[in-house]
Amino acid sequence: MHITVAHELWRRHNDRGSLDSAAREIADHLSQAIALQPKLRTAYSNFANLASHLPEVSLADAQVLAGGYKLFPDEPQLLIGLAALLHKTGNEAEAQRLLSLALASPASLTEEERARAERLRLDWKIEPLRQKIDDLAKQRRFGEALSACELLLQEPMPQQPRLRWEQRRNDLRFQAALQEAQAFGQNGQPAEAIRVLEALIEQPGVSEHQRRQVRERLDRLSRRRPQPAPAPL
Repeated sequence: MHITVAHELWRRHNDRGSLDSAAREIADHLSQAIALQPKLRTAYSNFANLASHLPEVSLADAQVLAGGYKLFPDEPQLLIGLAALLHKTGNEAEAQRLLSLALASPASLTEEERARAERLRLDWKIEPLRQKIDDLAKQRRFGEALSACELLLQEPMPQQPRLRWEQRRNDLRFQAALQEAQAFGQNGQPAEAIRVLEALIEQPGVSEHQRRQVRERLDRLSRRRPQPAPAPL
């Protein structure tokens, strides 16, 4: 029963993109399934796949996967799950060791499992920069956030996360330029503000909605811009 409920919850929330919010409930059902059937291989595997989605982890979670790995040492994905749990507790060194062990395991990982392990490794590597970018953006320090994003994009990464971060860079670049133009306008330099906005509108990666925003600002600036005095007759 517990394994069936866990599978249904996983399917439903995964389809909705809300797996993180349901992860603890699913993990509890998997733990109870394992308690009833300690050699239920699929329950351990599912628990390992869920580990990175758990908002908080406990010693009991680690004990579930450690016990599973003792029973099934040919399941390197259990090491990946353990690594994810340890990383969440702050034990980064051991998490990295287990992840490397899983990737080097003679037991073959599926393509999906290997991709998940590599994605975890990348996430852990860029996490400090990601947090820095988020914090700077919340403080409206868009220029600094943009510099941090450029640094993050120097890391090798698969195409999908790279595309996401390139879009984040474009958005930060847009916000930084708007902020710069606003500062020029407030300092009585409308010509400089117009220059920044005119350059921004030609930037690659600027959406049509953003271009409309820029055009509206340009129109307002142009109306406020002092007109040259008429030539004397």
